[in-house]
Amino acid sequence: MKHILKEYFSFSRKERNAVLVLVFLIIIIFILPYFMPFQDDNADKIRLLSLSEESLMKESRNDSSDSFNIPENFKPSHYEKQLANHTAVTVPELFIFDPNTLSFEGWKKLGIKDKTIHTIQNYLQKGGKFVTAEDISKIYGMNPQQTERLIPWIKIKSIPGKDKSFPGKSFGPVREQYKEQTDIAPKGILDINSADSVSLVKLPGIGPRLASRIINFRNKLGGFYAVDQVAETYGLPDSTFQKIKPGLTVDGTIFRRIDINSSDLKQLILHPYINYNLANVILQYRSQHGKFKEVDDLKKIETISPGQFKKLAPYLLAQ
Repeated sequence: MKHILKEYFSFSRKERNAVLVLVFLIIIIFILPYFMPFQDDNADKIRLLSLSEESLMKESRNDSSDSFNIPENFKPSHYEKQLANHTAVTVPELFIFDPNTLSFEGWKKLGIKDKTIHTIQNYLQKGGKFVTAEDISKIYGMNPQQTERLIPWIKIKSIPGKDKSFPGKSFGPVREQYKEQTDIAPKGILDINSADSVSLVKLPGIGPRLASRIINFRNKLGGFYAVDQVAETYGLPDSTFQKIKPGLTVDGTIFRRIDINSSDLKQLILHPYINYNLANVILQYRSQHGKFKEVDDLKKIETISPGQFKKLAPYLLAQ
């Protein structure tokens, strides 16, 4: 028996070395995720929900001879060819345009779907107008990636009776115009729920990319109810937020709420504060107990912490 045990539980030098290498690899695999770059969770949600479109997109540089000075970060994207089945794909073009006057063919060149173009044209025919570049994000069917790609190329002609217009030469001239700024913004000068990109780039440390991210985050949330929420914007350094915080105010107006009695999984997880697990818990509770009588009924779900409920509740309603 002793001989048998020794035969099965003793190791040669080569076997001991192999075990050490295996243990080392396991440790490396375990700690590797902690060194991976941080990814925006909300952006991952959008990519997962529109995978069929995003798989065709690839960022590339465009050395266009356009007279306008377009920043490097806003170079146009192109659709890759579908090599698997050799199906022809329309390659989007980027050019300066006014969404109030752009033709159907113009929107097609920008890579917008026919259904979304019809929505835009119906909106204009009924008397609607785009006053700022960010207004295109309110069009049903426009996803955040499309709006962020198009906003720098929009030039809206002044509309009679309106005092807002968007400078067409991207954001470069705007940044030059407000180049001399103080380190700390003046107190309470800008309502973060109504600010556009032109207003945001006036703040210290805010360029066109961060301005676009703040607006996109606001649109995904449905509005800010507290200034501190701005700090959650992806890629916004805390040092920059502390500089601009004194210059921000908020009216607390939430312009879009989620009905927890009618929303499905896809609609729920589009909100930055709702991940897949939370959405699934809400749907399961609703399936087992029926419709929520009020938003406070979410407190009955044990997995939702008081802090999580307090953060999310302003964006919910139960109809």
